[in-house]
Amino acid sequence: MGYQPNSAAVAMSQFKQDSLTPPIQASLAWINAWAKPEQLRQVPEFDRCWTGAEQTAGQFGYRLEEFVVNDTLSMPRLASILRARGVNGIIIPPHYEFDTAAWSAFPWEDFSVVRIFRSMTAVPAHTVARDQTSNVNLALQNARKRGYQRIGFIGINSLAHSATGTYLQASANLPPANRVRPLLLKSALDFGDQDKVEAWLEREKPDAVLTDQTRLSPILAKAGIRVPDDLGLVALSFDNDSTSACIDQRGVEIGRTAILELLTLIRIHEQGIPAIAKEILIKSAWVEDDFLPFLKCSAASETLAVIDPADGV
Repeated sequence: MGYQPNSAAVAMSQFKQDSLTPPIQASLAWINAWAKPEQLRQVPEFDRCWTGAEQTAGQFGYRLEEFVVNDTLSMPRLASILRARGVNGIIIPPHYEFDTAAWSAFPWEDFSVVRIFRSMTAVPAHTVARDQTSNVNLALQNARKRGYQRIGFIGINSLAHSATGTYLQASANLPPANRVRPLLLKSALDFGDQDKVEAWLEREKPDAVLTDQTRLSPILAKAGIRVPDDLGLVALSFDNDSTSACIDQRGVEIGRTAILELLTLIRIHEQGIPAIAKEILIKSAWVEDDFLPFLKCSAASETLAVIDPADGV
């Protein structure tokens, strides 16, 4: 009939709703299909994603509920439970090992769904992720500002890991003397890779290492390599127990944004795998740390020495 919404009235109505604490009215599903489910949130960044998602869901009257998929609860059984309980929104956290056939066969058309990170390739849904390309460039930029020239990389040998690709691209533009061949792994770095890491360090002789592998610090310690006296270390994820400078991927904001996107999908009744999936990238922040000190280059010896930032660069 030609009527248009009154923006002032809409704003007042929204203010009134936001001023109230909404009661919990429904659940949103967080699917955990890890072989050892407890390990998912033992990853600090993933735990922050959960925290941000849980808090934001509560602000809008929802409970974020974890559903563990295993031998007892299969994917088809999970679908039946979610339908019976009226759960129509799903968050998929990062997964590195999964049954592609089972996930692909899930009736996604009955649910609104958002992924956190890109690892769940079997479900090409709308995604909220860290900006790994920006993260690697940010880390390299800060390391070079501190005088590091031969910056190595330890990561996963996979096209799905944008950190690896970004590092290789950045290295291609360096002078040959500053290029370090990265140590690329088939799976996550483990203590069984001790000899491989030590051999790589001896061969490539980096003055700093950039990595997304959380177990590198204890491997270096076991090899007798002191950080930062012997080697600078930069982590691509924030860890309270990390002995390195690092990138804060803002996991809480990633979780928060994932819930806001999911609630939008629920509101507009968009379900299933989208024909055109969108991806929201969250910018990270550099975390200053004593484990990546400034260096001073001696023109006579062409060696690098650790100095206090107060001495100047």
